Amino acid sequence: MKLSFDELEEESEEKGEEFAEIIFRKGWDSIDELIETLEGLGMDGVDIEVKKSGGSVEEIVVRVETTVTADFYEENPDIDVEGSPACRFEAALFRRLAELYYETEMEVSEERCRLAGDDHCEFRIRPK
Repeated sequence: MKLSFDELEEESEEKGEEFAEIIFRKGWDSIDELIETLEGLGMDGVDIEVKKSGGSVEEIVVRVETTVTADFYEENPDIDVEGSPACRFEAALFRRLAELYYETEMEVSEERCRLAGDDHCEFRIRPK
């Protein structure tokens, strides 16, 4: 059975949330330890910046040079991603990790994407 791009992305988002739950249960003591875990999943060049104001998180910026999703689509050029941000697995993963850690609903946007021609993927996570 052949899946459409939208079906692949919907499945990817669900898997990202599931992975976030697993990673959160495993726990980490620092951002560096979390980055090490993410790199173990196949991401390279991970950088996480947490912006706070008055002790509350305002925004989390995650930059990733190599995502699992971008690698997948680059290795499968017959799947048309239309040059748009497509890293829904990673977006869901990062959003859900932030929700679990900060115990609040978050929203995520992918501001840059290798599949859209950028040199890295960049995700911005903010409280709703």
